[in-house]
Order: sequence, then structure tokens, then C-alpha cells
Amino acid sequence: MEKEIKNFDVTGLIRIGASITIGNNLLPRYITELKQIHPQMDVKVIIDNSEKIQQYILSNQIDIGLIEGIVHSSYIIEHKFRDDELVMICGNDHPFAKQKNIEISKLQSESFILREAGSAGREIFDSTMTSYGIKILPAWESTSTQAIIRAVQANLGISVLPYLMVKDSLERKEISQFQLIGIRFKRNFSVIYHQNKFLTQSAKDFISLCK
Repeated sequence: MEKEIKNFDVTGLIRIGASITIGNNLLPRYITELKQIHPQMDVKVIIDNSEKIQQYILSNQIDIGLIEGIVHSSYIIEHKFRDDELVMICGNDHPFAKQKNIEISKLQSESFILREAGSAGREIFDSTMTSYGIKILPAWESTSTQAIIRAVQANLGISVLPYLMVKDSLERKEISQFQLIGIRFKRNFSVIYHQNKFLTQSAKDFISLCK
């Protein structure tokens, strides 16, 4: 049995799930580095929102997950490996463009274009708004970050997205960033797995790469 496990670890399969932000910006490098350590390893990848990735861990559809935000199950072990921040964005012609002192109450009358419920960024934003007594009903909801950026660019509304996802658009001056007074949307990236999961050496190596 030990021999079979070792052989599986050399030429087997590792199933990795990642949130959309991590999948787009960090995961390709991690997998490239893993393949350098284990060149015969097959890697299967699922990209979805953080809530779904946690569900895949609990149902054993994936071995390791990379998520943003909060872990919701006591059966999941997490290791935080990187800090991240969400930023407020708007069109270049919007009154908020490049402002650093926007009162949070002013958001109430704005049209919002947001990620779908279940995404970690949406969860952080919604909980922050609730804590300030502000109810946001988005005009648009999308799983596509690029669709949100294009809609913001067309002045159809404002949004809040991970900095990693909007960095290039901001540098190209396609959209603008603004800041709320006294509010930052900080969060963590975590690598997760089920507490009962047997971690092969390749899985341990992948976790180490992330950390």
C-alpha cells in the first residue's frame, strides 16, 4: 500500500481549485513551479468563486483549494499565505474619479455592478456595507470580472474588485480608483484542504509553494 501511494505521488493526479482572482493571477505560476518539481504529475484545475471551492473540498471533488476571505467550515484546514485588498472603481468621467475622501453614505444613491453572491469579495463588501447600515442592491451581477470592468468603463455604474484584477486597467487609465473615508477592504488568501485529507508529497510541495 505504501509503495502504491509513493508511485501514485510520482505519476498521479492532483486536483486543485482556485478562486477567480487567484486562478487568474497566481495559480499559473504555482502550477508551473509544481511541474518543475513533479514533471510527471497531472494537474486538474477548477476555477470558481471561493464558496464553491470550499464546497468542492468538503465533497472531495478537489484535493487543495486556494481561496479569498473567510473559511466557513470547521472541517477545513486553512493556511493564510498572502494579503490582498479590494478597491473601489468608477469610470473616468464619474464624479468620484481619483477622489480620496468619499463619504460611505454617498454610495447609497449609486448604481453598482458587482460580482455574484458567493464570491469572497462580494461577501466582504456586503458585510461592510451592512455594518454601516447601508443596503446596496446591485444593478448588475456577474461572475466575469472583465465584464464588470467594461461596464464601469462605460459609466454604467461603480464597483469594488480585487486590486490584482483591476491593476492593468488602472495603469492603462481605462478606469479610475476612488477611496472611502476610513474604510479599507482588506482580506487574506488561503490554501485549504479537508482535515481528513491524506496529503501526498506533491500536495505538501504545492502548499509550500503557495506559502
